Amino acid sequence: MEIFDLINKQGNLLFSKLSKKDLEEILSYLNLYLLEYRNTLSLSSQDTFGIEIETEDIIDYNDLASAYFMYEDEGWTKKEEPSLDEGLEFTSPPLKDDINSWQEIKRVCDILKRYSSINEKCAAQVHVGAQILPESSEILSRFLLLWSTYEDVIFRFGNGEYTISRPLIDEYAYNCNADFEEAFLVLQEFPTDFMEVLAMLKKENAAAVSFEKCNKLGQYNLNNTIEFRNPNGTLNPIIWQNNINLFMKMLYYVKSDKFDYETIFHRRKLNKYNYSYFSDYNKIHLDSALEFCDLVFNNNLDKVYFLRQYLKNNNEDTKSFQKILGLTR
Repeated sequence: MEIFDLINKQGNLLFSKLSKKDLEEILSYLNLYLLEYRNTLSLSSQDTFGIEIETEDIIDYNDLASAYFMYEDEGWTKKEEPSLDEGLEFTSPPLKDDINSWQEIKRVCDILKRYSSINEKCAAQVHVGAQILPESSEILSRFLLLWSTYEDVIFRFGNGEYTISRPLIDEYAYNCNADFEEAFLVLQEFPTDFMEVLAMLKKENAAAVSFEKCNKLGQYNLNNTIEFRNPNGTLNPIIWQNNINLFMKMLYYVKSDKFDYETIFHRRKLNKYNYSYFSDYNKIHLDSALEFCDLVFNNNLDKVYFLRQYLKNNNEDTKSFQKILGLTR
């Protein structure tokens, strides 16, 4: 019996409202569930995303260049990355939620696995086309509120197959809880100051979320993106897919008419009493994670994929989680 014998994939179970007994049963099955690579995430065909893959320990630059060559014709680029010792950064063109894009990411990851590896310095940035959000003070303030309230959950999820954030995250993707809360309060009091707030956010180019390249919300062009910088480096396509799904579903949620201010403000208040240090971001905060999951995702399949990556194996056994995701044999 697997978890989807217990719950319907397309249903929308409220995990945060389950009894302790029911939750324990579901989490026990979740702990055994093997994540699979998906052909689609049910994203809008109007929305785009791109990724930056960082790798180190390259075995043979010539062999790697030869194997990777065809993807350069498809719009992928590679360059040296100053934060790495002798590594490279591989950047995709704008992609969409279709089987071709997902298979392209998988094939590039497979090539990089053969000729390189990731280490504690590598990051995994996701760019989302800025057309996904309208130019609206209310919707931008919703995003700032959601992120600043659940940033601890988002960071732990973004650790991917690891249980802690990479050592250099404070330098290249620092937490933006305080900055976002300040910007949210400004928009609450002065909603017409939208462009001033966006300009303020654009200056924080090394934050976990960067608006530096965002020239105009609600409009598509090649370099007009919102960048998510907190995830740890990975060569696992399942984690790439999970990360992209989270960030884009968050952006869909802040546009929806189901945005739940009451629940989010309550959690925001609890956070001030429960923890205040960045080291807490690596810990499991189950109540907050279940609540966030119920807010952002509208189906059990997405929720299971999110919770599987967030909780790891519940016992902090990183190697076992790597095996589940196909990173070890």
